[in-house]
Amino acid sequence: MSLQQDASKFVVQLNNSDNKYYSSKFMFGSDKQNISLVVDTQTDWTIVLAAECTSCSLTASRYDRTTSTTHQTSPVIQTTSIPFGENGFLIGRTSIDKCCMLTASKDPDSNTACTDSGHTFFEVKGFKDISISPYYSGILGVAPDDPMNGPSFVAKLKTDGVIPQKTVGLQINKYPTPSYVTIGGVSENQMYTIDGAQPIYYYKSTETRRWKVKVHDLMVQKEDNQTYARIDDTGAGVHYTEASVDSFYRSILVPTAIFPQFMSLIDKQFNQTGPAAGLIQCNDKEGNGNCWVQGKTCAEVKSGFRDILIEFSDSRAFPIFPDNYLVDSTGKAPDSGETINYCNILLQRNNVLDHTNEYVLGTIFMFNYYLVFDFENQQIGFNGRTVNFHKDDPTDPSGGFPWLVIVLVAAGVALAGILVCVCMRMKNRKLDEKLKTQGYETL
Repeated sequence: MSLQQDASKFVVQLNNSDNKYYSSKFMFGSDKQNISLVVDTQTDWTIVLAAECTSCSLTASRYDRTTSTTHQTSPVIQTTSIPFGENGFLIGRTSIDKCCMLTASKDPDSNTACTDSGHTFFEVKGFKDISISPYYSGILGVAPDDPMNGPSFVAKLKTDGVIPQKTVGLQINKYPTPSYVTIGGVSENQMYTIDGAQPIYYYKSTETRRWKVKVHDLMVQKEDNQTYARIDDTGAGVHYTEASVDSFYRSILVPTAIFPQFMSLIDKQFNQTGPAAGLIQCNDKEGNGNCWVQGKTCAEVKSGFRDILIEFSDSRAFPIFPDNYLVDSTGKAPDSGETINYCNILLQRNNVLDHTNEYVLGTIFMFNYYLVFDFENQQIGFNGRTVNFHKDDPTDPSGGFPWLVIVLVAAGVALAGILVCVCMRMKNRKLDEKLKTQGYETL
C-alpha cells in the first residue's frame, strides 16, 4: 500500500556534503526531474533552481518547467523575491507542480511521498549578495507553517493525507555516520542511539515563523571538568536572549553584544595552558568575528579544549564537544605568506541582519542531539546529553526551579512541627501531673 493511501511517518537518509549541508532527493514534475534539496529548519519555502538560472552552479540539477506537463503558475502566491542568508535575496517566481520526496522504503510502490495535487514552490532565476553552493539544487524548508511564511511541504503532506501529523524528527551527524530526517513523526530507533539520550525536553518556540528558544547563558567547562565559567562572570551581566535552531548554518553564532566576553572566556580558559597556549587568536573587527589556533591542526590541540555549553531558560545546559566545534583548515601565514594549518573554533559572531543579538544553533550543535520539530504544538524537542543548573534565586526569570529554597523551607517546616509536637507533649505531661495531684481524672 502506498504512502498516499495509508498516512504514516517516513524516514529519509540525508546526503552529507562535507559536514556542511544535509540534503534529500526529490522528483519534480511529470517527467520526475531529480532535484537535491538541503533541509533548512529556518525557511518554510521549498526553493528550487530554475533551468534558466544562468548564474547558478552548472553542476547542480535544475528544474525545467517546460518539460513537465503538470506544471502550473501559482494563481494566488506571486512572489518575485525572498530574503535568504545573512543579507541576500533570491530572485524568481512561484510555481506549482507534483513534488515527491524519495524515502528509505525498499517497496517500489511506497518509496516516495508525493503531493499529487501539486505543491507551491519558488523557482530561483537569480540571486543577490549570496553565493549558491554546487552541492545542492535548492532548499526543503521545514520552518513552522505560519501563514506569513512560504507554502509548507510538511503541511501539504498532512493536508493530502500522506502523513498523520505535522512533525519532523532530525538527526544530523558527522560523516561517516548516517543522517536522517523523519517526516510525520519521530524515529525512536534513531533517537536513542544518541550518546547520553534522555527523555525529550520540549521548549515552546518563541516565534510562530521561526524555530527559536529562550537562552540564559553561554559557559565554558573549566580545567577541573566540574565547574564552568560563564559569560555572566565576565561583567556582561545576566543576559536573556533567544536562539534560532538552524540546520542551514554550520557554526554556532554568538550575539554581537557579548562576543567580546566570549573571546575573553576563550583566552582565559584555553589560551593560558595546554597545547594551544599562546596560539589562539580572535578577530572581532572583520568578517564574521571568530577565533582560531594558528599553525596547528585540531588533532594537535584538541586535548587542551573542553565543552562549551548553551544554557536554556530552564537552567538546563546543552554541551558542544571539542570534536564538533573544532574544524581544520589551511591558509596563508600573515607574515610569510606560506600555507599553514589553522584550527577554527566554530562559535562566531552573529552578523545576520536584524538578528545580531541572538544565538544561532547550527549543525555543530545538532551533532549531539535528536531534534523534534512539532508544528502542531509549536515546540522543539531535544534529546541528548544535558547538564542541570538549578537556580537558588526564586526570582530568577530564567524559569529554573528553586529546588534548594524549597528543600530548606520544607526542612524548616518539618523542624518546627517536631518542636511544636515536643512542646505539646511536655505541656500535656505537666498538666497531667498537676491534675493528678489535685485529684482529677488524667487526660
